[in-house]
Amino acid sequence: NNIDVEITPTSTTLQGNPAGVPFTITLQQGQTYMVQSTSDLTGSTVKAVGVGSNCKKFSVFGGNQCASIPNVAAAFVCCCDHIYEQIPDVNRWGSNFVISPLTTRTGDTYIILAHTNGTTVNVTGVGTYNLNAGQFAEFITPAPAKWITSNNPILVAQYANSQDYDFAPGADPFYIIIPPVEQATTNAVFGAYAMPLTTDYYLNLVTKTTSINGSILLD
Repeated sequence: NNIDVEITPTSTTLQGNPAGVPFTITLQQGQTYMVQSTSDLTGSTVKAVGVGSNCKKFSVFGGNQCASIPNVAAAFVCCCDHIYEQIPDVNRWGSNFVISPLTTRTGDTYIILAHTNGTTVNVTGVGTYNLNAGQFAEFITPAPAKWITSNNPILVAQYANSQDYDFAPGADPFYIIIPPVEQATTNAVFGAYAMPLTTDYYLNLVTKTTSINGSILLD
């Protein structure tokens, strides 16, 4: 109970909070608060107010109710879908990532978000980005096993493009947060849910080259 949360939106919200101006809300256990805007809220900051035992934990989810990906200003790429993910707190961001393409697609959209001024990000075969706090870089690439490295911790998200981007059958937008290499694990359990009209399931798995033969087991 009584969690004070300070929110600084990067664009004016539908609730009337101006861009760049912090405001504070108070939540009780189990309560939620939704910030909405007709403009991009990427780079907004959300943090607990207080120190020690008065600084309480909460979760943040980010997304869009009908995202068309990629975001092309001159044209609408059919079709849109809702996309939502839980956002890791900045203590769980990292500086080394490997990205892997989604099968059946000709390219995926990626967004890299910086938390610190003077952040330099290098993406193998794509380029170098210089970002300040709250700024992000966006690019599309079809190539596998791209290294992303940064001098400061960053957040990396991978987006499935809308169906008309490459006319992949049944392709709807979604996005996933890519964990840094520092948080790789040796065991993972996941669910594959039965869906109407779905006959194919895909798993993206990234490992060291030396681990390919005999070390990776799928039960």
